[in-house]
Amino acid sequence: MNLLHRPQIKLLKNFTRSDLEGAALPTLGVFVGLVLAQISYFGPFAGFMVMVMQCLMSVRAKGSYRERLQMLAYVLLILIGTTAWGIFSSFHTINVVFGVLLLSVALTYWRHFFPEDWRSINAPASALYFVTLATKADEKALLAVLFSGILGIGLQAFLWFVYPQAFDKKSPVMRLKSRRARKRPRANPVDLTLISSVKPDLWRYTFRLMFLLILSVWIVNYTHSLHAYWIPLTVVIVLQDNHLDTLKRVGGRVLGTFIGSIIGSFLLALHPDPLLGMPLLILCMFTFLLIVKHNYPIACIFLTIYIILLIGRQSTNTFQVGVERTLFTLAGGLLVFLSSYVLFWQRKKQQSAS
Repeated sequence: MNLLHRPQIKLLKNFTRSDLEGAALPTLGVFVGLVLAQISYFGPFAGFMVMVMQCLMSVRAKGSYRERLQMLAYVLLILIGTTAWGIFSSFHTINVVFGVLLLSVALTYWRHFFPEDWRSINAPASALYFVTLATKADEKALLAVLFSGILGIGLQAFLWFVYPQAFDKKSPVMRLKSRRARKRPRANPVDLTLISSVKPDLWRYTFRLMFLLILSVWIVNYTHSLHAYWIPLTVVIVLQDNHLDTLKRVGGRVLGTFIGSIIGSFLLALHPDPLLGMPLLILCMFTFLLIVKHNYPIACIFLTIYIILLIGRQSTNTFQVGVERTLFTLAGGLLVFLSSYVLFWQRKKQQSAS
């Protein structure tokens, strides 16, 4: 009995104030985004608004109020830009290829320029691009992103006064830095002079990402599902800049998605009351954000349940979204898994020789 409960106890002990704050603030953004989605004008773009609100509430802007607003403005421009580029790319196949190449380079630069927040930026920005491309969205999508983005910045600014300890430099959340940020601290959130100093590992990551995204988009063109964009999105999320982390990410994503799809589909089959639907969505998102740094496979279970409950309500087949989520995630993970043994072979050989 003790052995069964030991991992859960250890996981609970790992939760800190920074984890709670880091999960609560984006969850608040998701809640506001879900409320905004009730506006009939923006109804078709509910997912856009939720992603934008979550992204802006996840970014931990630092410095003076002016510097914080500048940082959030950069992020909003990225979200608007990827949405606009998705609209433009949908006009022609050549635009799609060029858009994927540009997105691959942009994702690398955002990793370099936002060392503490790139994970909170890359995923929603990529999702906005691929969803826009899949749905052939129009200018209403841009308005939805702009409207929710301005509201998200306003909500962040409001919390600076209401809950200042979460944004203070001494806050546990603000002390969280990536390894790259600790090695190369810089005062400004974005330093364009560092373009020439992008590490070779990130360039190799860019070329791998380009190849996989072009291949995945080509596969998407031969499917007739609206949710096929999960293939390139999975590539963006699971591909890491080293072989071992990539394999771990692929395994955790596929396993968590499979289990979450089963649970989410059965919950959807119960036709939960709308009054329970919103709290359940919020609970799943909060749990995902809380444990994603500690246990990625379990976090993917809650993320998948959230997505199925959010999207599946519009489907006539209860299990269709769950099946598509599993198959498309598996396809994207399989692409990355196979490519890791092809595109990483030289680095692995050098490491084994050393």
